[in-house]
Amino acid sequence: MNTSWIIVVLFVVIIFFLPSFILKTNQSETFFKRLENPKDLKEIHENSFNKIQVFYKHSTRCGICIRTLQILKSEWNDNLENKIDVYYVDVLQNKFLSDLIANDYGVIHQSPQIIAIYKGKVIHYASHHKVSFKNW
Repeated sequence: MNTSWIIVVLFVVIIFFLPSFILKTNQSETFFKRLENPKDLKEIHENSFNKIQVFYKHSTRCGICIRTLQILKSEWNDNLENKIDVYYVDVLQNKFLSDLIANDYGVIHQSPQIIAIYKGKVIHYASHHKVSFKNW
């Protein structure tokens, strides 16, 4: 096999399979709740009147998303746990749900992305390298 083909195959494996593997192996340390049912959006919206609700949109095939998730995990602390609820949206498995959130709150879909709502309104959103809990 040609050396360039080996490099291409390794690149494809790293880009498409490694991020998904990393996410699955770290699920026990999660700070978020998985959001998979559109019916839960109404309850999350209602909960936003008592506590900040954050949607974290993530693609398991994206290296930036994997890095962002690692950063969010490192920034997570007890103070944040008392202030916000975080909902993880896998945009590959739940594209419809991701689009519903974008439409409901008027924020164009991106990933990685966080959308924070409070009292039914978007109070903060960020995408790609700006996704962080650092200033919360």
